[in-house]
Amino acid sequence: MEIWNVFKTLIAAECSGIEVKLIRNFETVVSSETPEFLKMNPIGVVPVLETPDGLVFESDAVARYVYFLKTDNLLLGPSPIEYDHVEHWIDFASLEIDANILNWFRPRMGHDVYFLPAEEAAIAALERELGALNAHLASNTDLVGHLVTLADIVLTFDIQPLPWIRSAYD
Repeated sequence: MEIWNVFKTLIAAECSGIEVKLIRNFETVVSSETPEFLKMNPIGVVPVLETPDGLVFESDAVARYVYFLKTDNLLLGPSPIEYDHVEHWIDFASLEIDANILNWFRPRMGHDVYFLPAEEAAIAALERELGALNAHLASNTDLVGHLVTLADIVLTFDIQPLPWIRSAYD
């Protein structure tokens, strides 16, 4: 599978007992730019989930939709405070980890203007964020409580590209 962010949804669906069907032979660069796909998602972001209620796109939103399909889903956490902590870590993954990976990676791939101080700031921020994550996990086996939650799933796939990025540009 070409898009690793799809695994967030597939794992959330599997843990929730929800069936998700993938489009066969979907090629991100080609398929996401077709007029048919752009009608579903005008910015061409993958994944997109077609539901009876409408379309859902962006990997975290799709994963959230899937886990909300089962009302007693422990991927949300068993209490309101744990649900809040799940949301906190998902936001941390998206707004901190993802954002700084992109700030570091996009200029190196030619998608943004390369500016060394911006790259150094992104790397420093990412190191600070990963340090905070390591400190949290030093005394916790999971991000929230004592169960794997959607926060663990999302964060796992958000940090997945890090070894590749480091080896490509160090």
